[in-house]
Amino acid sequence: ILNLLEDLNSQIKSQDIKKIVIRAKKDMIKEEHTKRIANGIKRSSLSIIDGDHFIANKNSKLFNETVENFLNA
Repeated sequence: ILNLLEDLNSQIKSQDIKKIVIRAKKDMIKEEHTKRIANGIKRSSLSIIDGDHFIANKNSKLFNETVENFLNA
């Protein structure tokens, strides 16, 4: 599985398209780690929204609005 993740990471970093990294304010992933992830990905932006790690499931409306706003920007 590590090889798969490394390959995926390499592909994401090499693509010249805009990307979004979403973090919830009460996420189980540390904010500094999320910022490091976003900073390490070419043409990415970080969006921090209310909720926890499961925001896409618990509040899909907010999550989808965040993605839609990113895509329309």
